[in-house]
Amino acid sequence: KVDWTGEMQWNRNYNGVYIYSMVQTNDGGYAVIGEVGLNYATLIKTDPEGNMIWNQTYGSSIQFIRLLQTADKGYALAGNTFRTNSSQGAVLLTKTDSLGNVVWNQTYSQLGEEAAASIAKTSDGGYALDCGGNFIGNFAKVDSAGNLQWNISFSSNLFSSNNVGSVMQLSDGSYVFVAGNALIKTISDTSLPSVTPTKTIPEFNAPVTTLAVILITTTAVSISLKYTRKHFQ
Repeated sequence: KVDWTGEMQWNRNYNGVYIYSMVQTNDGGYAVIGEVGLNYATLIKTDPEGNMIWNQTYGSSIQFIRLLQTADKGYALAGNTFRTNSSQGAVLLTKTDSLGNVVWNQTYSQLGEEAAASIAKTSDGGYALDCGGNFIGNFAKVDSAGNLQWNISFSSNLFSSNNVGSVMQLSDGSYVFVAGNALIKTISDTSLPSVTPTKTIPEFNAPVTTLAVILITTTAVSISLKYTRKHFQ
């Protein structure tokens, strides 16, 4: 923990845990998600000084990359299951209570094997997921129990397994997903049924900072490209 000038205030080590992400909790402490041992996902809860209060470990062959604290003080953990000899990997969403005990698990083979790179709360108590890999971007909306409501998939060289990673819901109910050089905005939540448009994002020669804005409807994909060299407001 550092202050506003970057001066270290304290640091903690959690026994070899490889940390993927963390959030500040409503009590001023922190929740940390990571990996320990051979592919064992772990959730750590700390006080405001980073001292561990409790931890939970969730079996092998799963990975949690992102998390958020839910309204009931539990946690939503987003990641994936690994491919094994007997099963194919899939995107994974797990809901826990306030002590990290599993309430439910949902897997989504429709979204591929890559881990969910981002998760956001939605206005109806559900979650939006951003995930993908192998030049495929997958974006999904689930309800408060993790049931898939709709998903959208785009294929393009704008996407890669390392470049899918941000989602948020806007005040008008629409969503913005980020993947590679593309910013994808939906018209609204209600305009998106459980269908998968197959329109490919156009490829173009431009600097890395080029921004592509894609507006999605139920019947067509209208595309407008806006270019900027430095920043966009």
